[in-house]
Amino acid sequence: MEVTIDGEAVDPAALWSGGGGDDSDDGGTGDGGDGGGTSTLRVQAVGESASYDFAVSGDLEPGSDFDSGTDSISGSSGAGTIGGSGSDDFVFSGEITAFSYEGPLRTFVSGEEVDSDRLGDGGDEGDGGGSGRALFVFDDGNDTALRRGADVLDDFGYDATIAVITEKPKDDPGGNKAEFTSYLTIQELRGLEDRGWEVCSHTVTHTKLTTVSDSRVRRELRESAEWLADNGFATDAVVYPRGGGSDSIDAIANDYYDVGFGGGGRTPPEFDDPIRIGRYAAHDPGEVFDAIDRESGRGGVVPIMLHDIVDNPSGNEISPTLLRRYCEAIDEAGMDVVTASEYGDSL
Repeated sequence: MEVTIDGEAVDPAALWSGGGGDDSDDGGTGDGGDGGGTSTLRVQAVGESASYDFAVSGDLEPGSDFDSGTDSISGSSGAGTIGGSGSDDFVFSGEITAFSYEGPLRTFVSGEEVDSDRLGDGGDEGDGGGSGRALFVFDDGNDTALRRGADVLDDFGYDATIAVITEKPKDDPGGNKAEFTSYLTIQELRGLEDRGWEVCSHTVTHTKLTTVSDSRVRRELRESAEWLADNGFATDAVVYPRGGGSDSIDAIANDYYDVGFGGGGRTPPEFDDPIRIGRYAAHDPGEVFDAIDRESGRGGVVPIMLHDIVDNPSGNEISPTLLRRYCEAIDEAGMDVVTASEYGDSL
């Protein structure tokens, strides 16, 4: 959760004075306002839907970003609902005397980010103020996800999502897979699903969708969805090859899937639309560990993009040791690990 005042992030902790709030001369950041002039409160979404309500000791008015359909003011109390990358603004006098919320968000008072859990009396972790969720999403359907990754995740009780290029998996009832492919077979994918993993689409041929016609995009998305259904894999998710996405691709994907994921490399990922969600690249450990630390503190989400798990990684590969370190960090942070469709269902 994010709170801002006058457009700047603030520490929600600074909003709660527990007293007269006379520590600041400018009414901007102090203990939730100085009781004299006006301050601003911004509540900012971090991808998922969140709701909140609060009270102030003085007057309360709508700010520059206020949705009368989802936000409300009654006397000195306010409430609202946000999601995606939306935000709500309020102008108030006095101090913030109470603040409670459900779901991940950030709060800013007079432009300075403050800890939402310390805004008044509300926002404990049980209401979504901390912990958050993480997703392990393996691209391409390579067998190292099973042979080197699954046991590591099992040690922590974590499930993952594996996005398969649907022209690749072979039907191999005799277990002769090593003779013809390094991609997971249909039987191996079913084994992962039995362990709690989700098998989702990475299109039919792994073509970057932004480089082909809309008709080709539709065929890639439709036929991969049909292959998954025909082979008994229940999923609402697609992962776009090479991170390629656009508004027109989103519109087509919506006909077949409820949630879609792009590539890594954006900090933080985009959460504007559930059909195109960014991810953190597993081969950039600094980015991933920073995200776990940051998002667990505010009840956010950390979608992690993975490829091969090997002992001597290069490029976008990572080692089993690094995967274990990610699991340890997520476990220590108290985050839940969910699959792609489980996350999509919450949006």
